[in-house]
Amino acid sequence: MAKKGSKIPAKTGVRLYGLLMKELTAYNNRLPLESRYSIAHRRRIIKEYLYPQFKGKAYKEKSLKNIRSAINNIGDVVEPVEICNLNYLSPVAYQFIEYYALDNFFTNVLPRCVFAKVSAGQFGETDEFSTEDYNYSGSGVRDIVEEVRDYVLNQSGYCSFTGYVKVRDGRKNDGLPDSYYLDLIAYLDGEPVRDTIPEPERYEPPKGQKRKASKAKSKVKKVIDERLKEFKKIKSKQGRKRAAEKKKAQKPPVKPKKKVTAPPAKETKADKELKVLQEANKKIDKMTALIDKVTALYEKGLISKKQLQTMLANINI
Repeated sequence: MAKKGSKIPAKTGVRLYGLLMKELTAYNNRLPLESRYSIAHRRRIIKEYLYPQFKGKAYKEKSLKNIRSAINNIGDVVEPVEICNLNYLSPVAYQFIEYYALDNFFTNVLPRCVFAKVSAGQFGETDEFSTEDYNYSGSGVRDIVEEVRDYVLNQSGYCSFTGYVKVRDGRKNDGLPDSYYLDLIAYLDGEPVRDTIPEPERYEPPKGQKRKASKAKSKVKKVIDERLKEFKKIKSKQGRKRAAEKKKAQKPPVKPKKKVTAPPAKETKADKELKVLQEANKKIDKMTALIDKVTALYEKGLISKKQLQTMLANINI
């Protein structure tokens, strides 16, 4: 760290970044209005291309001549300036994005120089944020994804997001990159979470500029198409993971428990003897009852002695 009062060597660290931004801004101001880089895009150009090119180089290699030469050639190495204008992005790029692929979309598809917002109704809503500073947790996207995931897994539902280009507060529909943001609205089981869906506020260039706008869209499409390939690969893996989570979350139907009956107790020898004795007692009781009835008939004079003897002889149970 430099001591208090000491000078920072020219064109190193903070000074180098400031010089690069100054020269890039001057170059940007000379471009046609519709072709100018946004401040977010300029920061990315410096961070990813210009600063690494001059960092740690000898003082003479950081001359204004070399810096301006590098800036004049940025069109050959950085993504086209038109990519930062949402009006040049095909709506196909931001339709039917599954909830679990939102982070993948912001990371791998949407340019890191536009503004965006996620609107998910009952599951939450983010503030408008710059994709240059996008962070899965810090932006609020993660909280929404977690809320949606809990609902989908428990309710066996489906949720996707579709984007709508809208004019930012305090801006006009003038075609400039910083005037627009992408509002990603949630659709739950095919129905939007909002009562009304906004009309897209895309800029329509005047007749004299339509051919130029068409060329810009073609340039942007080439870049986005390449990004969508990577996006789909990652989304496919995420889809398989989500299917496994959903299957795991679904509880199998509860099967009625079978009644378990205890096996009959094994009959012991004592049990058998008791059973025989009980049967014998029943027979004796029955014989006694018959004898009493026959004897009662004899005593009443209803049968003779000979008849009594015959009847008693026939009692055999």
